[in-house]
Amino acid sequence: IRFIVGVDETGNMEIPLRTKIHLWLLRTALTRAISGGAVRVSFTFGQSDGWKLPSGNLDTFLATIGFQTTKIQEVYEIDTQNTRDTGRDLMERLKKRGKVPLDTRLTSLAEVPHEKARAFMQQWFADGLGATEGEVHLSECPVLMHGEEIIGCVIGYMKNETTCRVTRIAVHPEYRNGWATPWLIAGASVIWGTFGRRKIEFAIDESLLAGWVKIARRHLKAEQTDELRTM
Repeated sequence: IRFIVGVDETGNMEIPLRTKIHLWLLRTALTRAISGGAVRVSFTFGQSDGWKLPSGNLDTFLATIGFQTTKIQEVYEIDTQNTRDTGRDLMERLKKRGKVPLDTRLTSLAEVPHEKARAFMQQWFADGLGATEGEVHLSECPVLMHGEEIIGCVIGYMKNETTCRVTRIAVHPEYRNGWATPWLIAGASVIWGTFGRRKIEFAIDESLLAGWVKIARRHLKAEQTDELRTM
């Protein structure tokens, strides 16, 4: 499998080293996958300025050999303290208006059987809670309950000393675009804030949770920092 790379922005025909490394990794991954019998190969990569190839976008190269875009997620970053305080105030107002069912509560995976949580997440993610990544405090991940039923869950890990990366947000369709997702994220801010993480980073498909993105931008001052593209 060969990648054809054009000139860079300066017109220099020499391919920058970083581009060579990216393409070498892609070529190796494809070769290994195909030799192992794979019939479908998927790549997910960031599209922020710091990750774009100097000679063009990575998706352009993949498209030339037949890859198609299957998912685009925007990456947002929010401040844990601001989210905690704003989320608390928002939930108090919603509860006073009777918008939140009385038999709902926010807990953590430490209090919920993992098999139950895995079954809930498998409705949207084939591997449920996903693979362990980074410095994980899985038991501390927030879970939203309605009675004994899980209606929402956030999975994340510690990206670095200051930031926690949310890898999965799942909310039952009946409770989307309302109070459930803000309560989950506010709960995550409280939990991960205690570990000294000042930021929460999450990737989301706005077409699935448009209401949450609207709340995140307007009330939680979320800033878009990246874009994840899956091909």
